[in-house]
Amino acid sequence: VRAGDTLGAIAKKFGTTVSALAKLNNLKNVNVIVVGQVLKLGTTKPTSAPTPVTSPTPTTPTNGNTIPANAKVAFIGDSHTAGVFGARLKSKLGNYLSNGGGALTTFKGVPSATTNNFLNGTQTNAGGTIFSTPSLASVLSQKPKVLVVALGTNQLSASKTWNKAQIRAVLKQADAAGTKVVWVGPPDVRGYSNEFVDGTREAAFYAALKEVNAERTAAGKKAMTIVDSRKYTNQNNTVDRVHFSGAAATKWADEVYQQLT
Repeated sequence: VRAGDTLGAIAKKFGTTVSALAKLNNLKNVNVIVVGQVLKLGTTKPTSAPTPVTSPTPTTPTNGNTIPANAKVAFIGDSHTAGVFGARLKSKLGNYLSNGGGALTTFKGVPSATTNNFLNGTQTNAGGTIFSTPSLASVLSQKPKVLVVALGTNQLSASKTWNKAQIRAVLKQADAAGTKVVWVGPPDVRGYSNEFVDGTREAAFYAALKEVNAERTAAGKKAMTIVDSRKYTNQNNTVDRVHFSGAAATKWADEVYQQLT
């Protein structure tokens, strides 16, 4: 079974019936076959020359998942990615890709980073410590099939107009590189002075993502995939009003991983 096959198409190709194939292969649900599955055909003859059989390759799953297991993937983010959330996600995503023939070309979390830091390759200052930031151009030069962007928390105080311009700039570079973008949006946080306690700042950032997507759709461009981290986080579980640790960070990472793979 190859990607796109159905039992009906296989039956027609080999001059048999769906019911015959189901009985021969003990299939309980004729609507479910899996890429790489081997089916017995019985004493049938193809109605046309069959496509040469090749080893199955990982494909994008059909249940809405985003990253094929054989893809090259780059991941950029802020201090969340540099912490427990990122460590957990890097381990799970790395294993998934390694087992499927893919690879993580970049996995970089930079404390206090915004999209602007990655767009320009500029340093950040977090608690008096200086952190270097790879430029987005250098990340994309490794030709990843998918770019995962886990940025936005440090941009919640910015205007929607500025955030939309930043999102467009990231997508423009990704488009030029032929790279698909998955944006893991900011989690539910309070902010260091409770300025985000009502969730309106996060809502504005997600609105910016969706509005840019609508622009792209209207222009005939491929929309990015948006993962809403607010579903998996709760500001009351932060350790310092912004960051997550322990079980809360692990749960967030596991839920995002499920969305990605």
